Amino acid sequence: MKRSFLLVFLLWISIGGGVIAQNRSIRFEPKDWKKAVEKARKENKLIFLDCHTSWCGPCKNLAANIFTKDAVADFYNQNFINVDMDMEKDVDGVMLSKVYKPTAFPTLLFIDPHTELVVHRVTGGGDVEYILSIARVALSSDNTLAGSCRRYRQGERSPEFVKKLMNDLKLAHAKKMHREVAEAYFDRLNQQQLEEKENWELFKAHIDNPYSAIFKKIMSGHIHYGRLFGEDEVAKALQWIVIMELGDIAGSSLENGLQETENRYQELIGLLEYADFQGVSALITDARFSKALLQDCGTAWLIVQNGNLYNRTEDEIYGLPFFTFYYPLGSIMPVLEDRVILTELSEIINRIKLRCTSMPYLARLALNSAVIYEKMRETEKAEQARTEYESYCNMR
Repeated sequence: MKRSFLLVFLLWISIGGGVIAQNRSIRFEPKDWKKAVEKARKENKLIFLDCHTSWCGPCKNLAANIFTKDAVADFYNQNFINVDMDMEKDVDGVMLSKVYKPTAFPTLLFIDPHTELVVHRVTGGGDVEYILSIARVALSSDNTLAGSCRRYRQGERSPEFVKKLMNDLKLAHAKKMHREVAEAYFDRLNQQQLEEKENWELFKAHIDNPYSAIFKKIMSGHIHYGRLFGEDEVAKALQWIVIMELGDIAGSSLENGLQETENRYQELIGLLEYADFQGVSALITDARFSKALLQDCGTAWLIVQNGNLYNRTEDEIYGLPFFTFYYPLGSIMPVLEDRVILTELSEIINRIKLRCTSMPYLARLALNSAVIYEKMRETEKAEQARTEYESYCNMR
């Protein structure tokens, strides 16, 4: 009898206990930053801060499918004090967004509780092994982002180290330091090295400043580099850097104010007016349009009606900064309230969507539609557009 009971008990453990064992997840602290910091100091652990938003598809995937895996849960629960914050809705999340300034979501931060400084930072999601790998890096002081930056400041310049640092900084969206390291890397290259395929790939991956010496060198010598790497490829690389700058100008317009935003547009126009690479004329038009829109919606809309937005190919549409970048339309056009123009913009977006196949781009278009509908106070359509945006995010 005892033997039978023992067998039944062991069977229950193997079935019931096994089910329980497979349901572990990261234990997140209550959404009180001060208490989390105090706990981390007492236990002498780093804080893992998951910065997310309610509309972020990859954030939801992490929460539902990665943080719930036993291997991830066990490692994070053992080594960190874990905190998750909606950076737009949670009170402490809004406060922390001003401190740590996430520019993309999810942003995953590993923070020293004694200084409240970030020791390691990445953006974007990933699979179980990736999420475990970044946690292991966070626990190794020399290989964290902060540790690597310290080694760079101390003079370490081996090519492999610098290439890895560039990748880490890009992944962390540490724009200022990323630009510094990437541009310094190219400043050290001679002409023969610049013509190497590997360094061309690094240029495409890491240069995003149209005022940098290396951008101007490639721009002025685009015919030569076109022979080496392909005319279309060189043109698209130059175009993309300009598009990123247009997006940055637009995305910071509310923070910088009207005058500085206009000045930045004019500076970019001045740089491009002397260029002759493929597609530059369309980029100049886009910059002029964006500048005009800030100054006078009516003048800007004349550019739209004259064909700036109509009858473009999908590749050309990628050059339109207020449709393509990671900022809602409202932050690029803070002065735009004209319902007629907003309605026409909405119709243009719907036409573009019919010939668009890129999920990230469709997601951005849907988010821009939501912003337009919100500005027109059409709540139901705005909610539908945001739902559509989330569905595209989940398809990536």
